Amino acid sequence: DSNNLDALGITTKLAVGDSSYVGSDVARATNIMVGSNLLNGTLIPPHGEYSFNHSIGVITADKGYVEAGVIDGERIGRDIGGGICQVSTTVFRAALYAGLQITEWWPHSYRLGFYEQDGWLPGMDASILQPEGDPFSGGDFKFVNPSDSWMLVESYTQDERVYVIIYGADLGYTVDISTPIVSDPIENDSADIEAINYDLAAGTVRQTEWEQSGFQVWFSRAVYDSSGNQVEYREFTTYFSSRPNVYQVSSDMVGQSPAGS
Repeated sequence: DSNNLDALGITTKLAVGDSSYVGSDVARATNIMVGSNLLNGTLIPPHGEYSFNHSIGVITADKGYVEAGVIDGERIGRDIGGGICQVSTTVFRAALYAGLQITEWWPHSYRLGFYEQDGWLPGMDASILQPEGDPFSGGDFKFVNPSDSWMLVESYTQDERVYVIIYGADLGYTVDISTPIVSDPIENDSADIEAINYDLAAGTVRQTEWEQSGFQVWFSRAVYDSSGNQVEYREFTTYFSSRPNVYQVSSDMVGQSPAGS
């Protein structure tokens, strides 16, 4: 607790990450708040590696997570914990500006507007994955504590925003992050998709995804110590895939959507 931070060597606010989830439905907002609460108070030992998936634990309904939208392979679907990447994205931003060495990072496969609110540019997000049956074998977000002291991760939500603050010993770092460069749109060349959803009521045709161009995004980060020596230089590249229109239909409406007609 706050009375023992000095004993752990936690003396300095190293960086703050933030992200807005304005426009999220109730389910997505719920998962963001649950994940943020579980993350809050995470301690990272000296020279230890932080893991987002281990810091929040397994994503299950009994912790308060609900079903919401997720990227499921090459499609947009729904699953327990949808929206949790809003929290991992915010941790990524805090670690990025703290100058910490990032040892595992996965961008999203599709460009999503939630991660570009309040002036944040594309490519500054981090996805995670917890496969069923082996939740810690999927994509994670990780970084290393380079100091001889402990680090503390604080997180909370306020006014539809997530905040993540990383505290630790003063590292003396200066961090230089370039403005992300976004390529020209990569046009979608896939045909529209019609998928049967047996849970839909008879006579239903529902569009669930809209055509989107792909993009390549690139930015760099340079980290310098207190003497001006470069500690790390890294380039972060994201390949956002294009996608077609997708229509879900009830079993009696096969061939009746714009994709099937």
